[in-house]
Amino acid sequence: MKAVRELNFKLKITNNSYFVMSKRTKSFVYNLIGFTLFFIPLQALLIRFSNLSGIWVPMTAFVIGTILAPKFQAVRTKDGEKLFMKWLFVKGVKEVN
Repeated sequence: MKAVRELNFKLKITNNSYFVMSKRTKSFVYNLIGFTLFFIPLQALLIRFSNLSGIWVPMTAFVIGTILAPKFQAVRTKDGEKLFMKWLFVKGVKEVN
């Protein structure tokens, strides 16, 4: 139950062992989710409300999604590996647990 309460991205493999994602893996997953949450709606909006067609719709959604999505990075510090986030809409760099 401790793993469930901590919400530490622990995946149960067997009855007594757990796989914990590294900070680098978490940063990749967070970057992917953040980009996807902007890319898919942007693509739908561009198809509906713009005159773009063909390859220009996903390319435009990609560029705008890349700019708007938060950036996550795992950094090794003297206290161990930490996860940081930088976003256009948040001032400065924030540490993510």
